[in-house]
Amino acid sequence: MKAASLCLLVASSASILSLHAADAPPARVAAWNVACGRSATGATPIPPDRIERLGEVIAHKIKPDIIVLEEVWPASAADEIAKAATKNGFELVAVPVPPQGSEVVQLISILKRPGVEMKDAELIESSNDLIDGDDPEEQT
Repeated sequence: MKAASLCLLVASSASILSLHAADAPPARVAAWNVACGRSATGATPIPPDRIERLGEVIAHKIKPDIIVLEEVWPASAADEIAKAATKNGFELVAVPVPPQGSEVVQLISILKRPGVEMKDAELIESSNDLIDGDDPEEQT
């Protein structure tokens, strides 16, 4: 069983890194901003056809042990993306994430392989407002 402790501050774009504990094999960790909106249009729901495509890409190309997704609207779309990846032969499940503030436009979701153990998922306090100013897209 792979084990990972994860405390993340995630930027946009897709990225993959390897994370491991001394007594466990490396874990493949990825992050991806899956936004459907454009500037100043947060909270744009991810359409079903895009959810299916995200599941395909995650299952066939990324193949992560853990993936952090940004701008997942609505939050329940994380479960749908996990189901789409599973349907494509790469089983993933959504990890419960603490509630995020109403001002947050880039909702964070986490998906993981069933054999990966995640403990203490937490949002870094005040990490939703790292840049000076009042642009709503700075609230991540």
